[in-house]
Amino acid sequence: MPRFLPKNCDAVFHLATWPLPDVFAEIRRRGNVSDDEMHRTFNMGLGLVVAVAPDKAAAVKGPRPCYDVGRVEKGTRIVRYR
Repeated sequence: MPRFLPKNCDAVFHLATWPLPDVFAEIRRRGNVSDDEMHRTFNMGLGLVVAVAPDKAAAVKGPRPCYDVGRVEKGTRIVRYR
C-alpha cells in the first residue's frame, strides 16, 4: 500500500470490514506471529486493493466479492489498521 500513496496521505484499513481467511489465524497461532508482522507480510487476506473516490466505488466492483475496507486520509504515507 505505501507504494501508491502520495507522501501526504495514509491508508486506514478497518479490520472488521472483510472476512479473515482461517489460514491466517492458524499462521498467527502456530508461528507466534505478531499482528504487525501479519499485516506487513500477508496483508491479512486482501489480495487486491483499489483506491477510488467514494462516488466511483460501485462502478469498479466486479462479480467477485468486494469490500469497502478503508479510506485514504491526510498523513505521512503509512498504513494503519483499526
